[in-house]
Amino acid sequence: IKGSAKKKSNDTDTYGNSYTKTIGAGYSSMIWDKTEASYNLDKKYNTLTATIFGRSGKSETGYYSVVIYGDGTVLYENYSIADNGRAFDISIDITGVSELLVEIDVSSNNIITKGIAMADVVLQRTVA
Repeated sequence: IKGSAKKKSNDTDTYGNSYTKTIGAGYSSMIWDKTEASYNLDKKYNTLTATIFGRSGKSETGYYSVVIYGDGTVLYENYSIADNGRAFDISIDITGVSELLVEIDVSSNNIITKGIAMADVVLQRTVA
């Protein structure tokens, strides 16, 4: 992982569900801008799956975004992820992608104990 995305070995969402090996921004990490994680895939994978979740200790809702690029092209974008919403899964075709970039933007709200993250990221290898 390159950039300022916060890696955590264990994390918990708003509803108490536990996740392992997460990357995220906001809450506890004190990162309140657009953060990035970059992966060199070398065109060896065809599917990315992950769980996106929010974490909020407050009653008001903050909305954040995740954008995933493959070689500079947007493959996934969601600009309205609620930090107190339920976790959800994504699946993205990454066939032929050399450089994968994940941007997590939490700059819209600087309240500690809020943020979003990705967990259970799986890259399926392309069968040659």
